Amino acid sequence: LHKRNYLTTNSGPAHRIPDRSLEYQPKLNLEKNRIVGCEALLRWQSPEFGRVMRNDFIPRLEETGGIVAVGNWVIRTAVDQAKTWLDHGHLIAVSVNVSALQFRQAGLVEQVVAMLNASGLPPALLQVEITESLLMKDADKSEAIMRELMKVGVNVSLDDFGTGYSSLSYLRRFPISELKIDRSFVMDIGTNETAAQIVKTVIDLGHALGMKVTAEGVETDKQRNELQSLGCNEIQGYVLSRPLQKDAFEALINMVRP
Repeated sequence: LHKRNYLTTNSGPAHRIPDRSLEYQPKLNLEKNRIVGCEALLRWQSPEFGRVMRNDFIPRLEETGGIVAVGNWVIRTAVDQAKTWLDHGHLIAVSVNVSALQFRQAGLVEQVVAMLNASGLPPALLQVEITESLLMKDADKSEAIMRELMKVGVNVSLDDFGTGYSSLSYLRRFPISELKIDRSFVMDIGTNETAAQIVKTVIDLGHALGMKVTAEGVETDKQRNELQSLGCNEIQGYVLSRPLQKDAFEALINMVRP
């Protein structure tokens, strides 16, 4: 049996359908030295094949159209979890990655609002992450959806910045609340002056446009310290923690409280 057969979108045998879950990677505010958010990451566990890698299941979901239903489940689960943490005294903003199909589905904003209302989570604690390629595929429609999200209080984050179009014109045009610097630019900042200058430029650009700037893939204390000196707002990466199950994430929050 080929490994791509691990996922079925119809009523196939129950043993062929993997269990889905979320893990949460913490985001640390460098000025406050406090965990203020997290990125919700989808995981699949197959009884036949064990843990299925993202590069295997995401394309399959996109091919079948199942990415929309699964993406909605991710938002609902992440929102409910963030509300649970809020009830426990933890003000944590949760970010969810949204695919092109899900982003442009009819009624996306209404569905998000319904999920927020059902959970009681303040809209400002939900952040939708999109990529540059998604943003530019249909710029006018993307802008309209983003402005609808903004009107209801949901923030929009631009993921993997620097790996796609990186156009200054769309940064000015679209209501983006956060730029996420791709890990490929972060990995060399402690040893390469050019890399550090590029990251500094992105940070300054984001701040000039009123955006928060977050660095992804931070793995060493040297990188963390360099990013802090460059004025980066938040970081996520293995220097802080790998993605965690919900209970382990809450335990980490309690450990690093200032």
